[in-house]
Amino acid sequence: MDKNNNADTISSLKLPPGESRQVNLSGKGAQLGNKGGTIRLVDPSKVLIHAVSYSENDAKTEDRYIRFTT
Repeated sequence: MDKNNNADTISSLKLPPGESRQVNLSGKGAQLGNKGGTIRLVDPSKVLIHAVSYSENDAKTEDRYIRFTT
């Protein structure tokens, strides 16, 4: 989910702790702003699982990999 609560649904992905997966956004749901922001990973009940913030400088690099870490 993005700052406006727009979301992309990832229904077939299982993500065990400590593992990484590439997730491609559809362009119709969550949007990542060019000035930085926060993207949230929520479960089907919209309970926050984790979130990661990125800066305007981070957003300057296209196709940047952002890892959700603890």
